[in-house]
Amino acid sequence: ATTGSVKLQARRAKNSEEHTRRLYDFSQKLASAQNADQMIDLAMQYLHDQLGCPVLYLEDENDIRENRERIVGEIGGFVSDAIEHSAISDCFREVCDTGVGTIHSPYARFHYIPVPGSSGMLGCIGLLWNKGIAEEEIQEHVRAILAQTGISLERQRLAEERNRAAMTADREKLRSNLLRSISHDLRTPLTGIIGASAAIEENGDSIGAKETRKLAADIHEDAEWLLRMVENLLSVTRVSQVAELKKSEEAAEEVIVEAVSRCKKRFPDAQIRVDLPEDDMLFVPMDATLIVQVLINLMENAVRYAQTPIDIGLRRDGAWAEFSVRDFGPGIADDKKENLFDSVQAQPDSRRGGLGIGLTLCRSIITAHGGEIWEVNHPDGGAQFLFTLPLEEEEK
Repeated sequence: ATTGSVKLQARRAKNSEEHTRRLYDFSQKLASAQNADQMIDLAMQYLHDQLGCPVLYLEDENDIRENRERIVGEIGGFVSDAIEHSAISDCFREVCDTGVGTIHSPYARFHYIPVPGSSGMLGCIGLLWNKGIAEEEIQEHVRAILAQTGISLERQRLAEERNRAAMTADREKLRSNLLRSISHDLRTPLTGIIGASAAIEENGDSIGAKETRKLAADIHEDAEWLLRMVENLLSVTRVSQVAELKKSEEAAEEVIVEAVSRCKKRFPDAQIRVDLPEDDMLFVPMDATLIVQVLINLMENAVRYAQTPIDIGLRRDGAWAEFSVRDFGPGIADDKKENLFDSVQAQPDSRRGGLGIGLTLCRSIITAHGGEIWEVNHPDGGAQFLFTLPLEEEEK
């Protein structure tokens, strides 16, 4: 009896050591998973490989009714009948093992085990034992695997919640910046329009045709500026109110041509030179309307503040498409670079005293596309704005 007991303890110790090693290996794989779906797939595949039985996963008890269950292995014509529904409901309601080998719905075919979380169940795993109910030692190992999976799932969900909170904070910050810029930037052109139109209305007969035309030109310019501001505001609303942009494959060259065409309509005298790849047509997943708005904002800033020719460039940089807009003016002062994209930046030579929300909007749009935008002073003179967009849609 003593010898048998020692052998049993030795066998259990060996199995425990093996289970600990496998649990460690499994934890390493979980740590490298990119999202919750990958974590669940890893757990199901591990259980299937180690136990040699089909594995079923349900995130909630309605999954089986709506055919959303996930299965690894052949289940031999499994039918979601009332007994299985009852076992699944008991598992979620009682938060305990149900199904075959338990006191809850013991006539079910599957053995359902909860995936635990700190604030409740994260789902349940169903095991279809092929050779009868497994030993308690193996069931404990299964529970350890599910506990480790639950910890990783909760960590992933907390990270996603933090990201959503950060995105919400960024949107609120953007809205605050918009309110500040709108209160200042819209007041100045509106005041100019009111003053010029009042002068024409009250003194139109006495100020002469030349002065009247000048006042009318000022009204026209102020109205166009207001129109651009409204377009920017609409773009900001479009970016901030959707969780995910609706992107489609667009020819980057055609997007640049559209932006240049629209900019030339507003600034007919602007000199814009475009350098496109000769033998490489770049198709980029994007919201074309928003990217056109980014290019227009960058070109209009160059026209208004540098008053020089503008070079537009496009090239492939590995898995990215890189766009550039360069002017030949004095460049950006070092003390303004740090917060260039964060808030409204005043320009001393600007008639209205500010850039509006152009650069802030540009950064928001490019970030929403998964790209980056930055500014450098070109070695040969002038400011150059560059931004990148991924050539392939990121896997969800």
